[in-house]
Amino acid sequence: DDVPPKEKANPEIVRCMAQLHSLDVSDVNTAPLARFDHWSQQLDYLAALAEPLEHRDAARTVAAVAGVFARERIPELPPALLHFDWHRGNVFFEKGAVSGVIDWDYSGVADPRLDVVRFATMPCSLPPDPPCN
Repeated sequence: DDVPPKEKANPEIVRCMAQLHSLDVSDVNTAPLARFDHWSQQLDYLAALAEPLEHRDAARTVAAVAGVFARERIPELPPALLHFDWHRGNVFFEKGAVSGVIDWDYSGVADPRLDVVRFATMPCSLPPDPPCN
């Protein structure tokens, strides 16, 4: 696994994420996955998960995203398949291109913008480049 620097990896991850989000899940049995038909449902679920585990950073991020979405009256998008844990530690690369994605524990069907926001706020996706666990 040849992980490129984030300046090259992040655009490739976003390209892969966009391909995943473009899959039509309307006729697919997604019963084993969590499904949220509105962004507020997924954010409520994530807040509930973070609270008992005392993940303060996660709870703050969820609250911030919910605030922006509510304040800006973000319109709904059709639900899409989400990985919801995109970072370079979960993506395999070959010759600079994504060759595989692992760790689908948090995957589900929801507003695809939540995948993008989560990726953009992952500490290992931002400078100064801490490792992803």
